[in-house]
This record gives sequence, structure tokens and C-alpha cells, in this order.
Amino acid sequence: MGDIPEDLLAFLQTTIGSIWALDLMLTLRRQPLAPWTAPALTAEMRANLQLVSDILRRFERAGLVAIVEPGRWIWRAASPELDRLADSAAAAYAHAPLRVTRAIADSSNRRIQQFADAFRLRQDKDSS
Repeated sequence: MGDIPEDLLAFLQTTIGSIWALDLMLTLRRQPLAPWTAPALTAEMRANLQLVSDILRRFERAGLVAIVEPGRWIWRAASPELDRLADSAAAAYAHAPLRVTRAIADSSNRRIQQFADAFRLRQDKDSS
């Protein structure tokens, strides 16, 4: 995908996965030691509480955030490599937001197409 290194592209498409998640990552990283609640992040991002909560849980599983007390999250990459990829993602988005957005969207479109193809293949087999 153009100037985006393969490891960053994989991070954007698998770990981040959506523009909303990218925005949440950037929001958390602006104040990495500030404990955020899901409702506060929802208000900050003008998002949906369920969406923010889902992304926070996904980020926790990926090792990008930590719970510092019940219901409060902070940015805490579990490894220097994750921190480096997050830094690279933030820099790439600041430098070329459209390129990063397209990289993430292409991944979503590919997953949708794979889902649709799975039904088409199944339908073709049923017709035989």
C-alpha cells in the first residue's frame, strides 16, 4: 500500500481495524497517563458507547491499553514493538491521513468481500 511499510500496514489492518479505532488510539495517546472512562471517550470522540467499549476490549486483548481501576483505561502498549507501531501509525496518519484511511478501509472491504465470497462458494456447491 504505497509508502506504508508492511508491518505498519498489518498493524493498521488487523490491530486497529477501523477509523474509529484509530481515532480512539490517537485520543488515548494524547494523554497516555490519563485514566479514561468509556463514556468520557465516547463524548470526546462523539461516538457510540458500545463502539468505544468494544474497541477498548479489543485494544486490551491486543496489549494496547490497560485498566488502571474498574472502568478506567489508559494507553499502555505491552511491548516496545507495539508502541513503535502505534507511533508509526500516528505519524503516518498525521503525514498522509488519506493513505492511512484507505489502508484501513481496504482491509474492511476485503473482509466484507471474503464474507460474501464464502456464501457464494457455498451456494455454488449446493447447486452442484
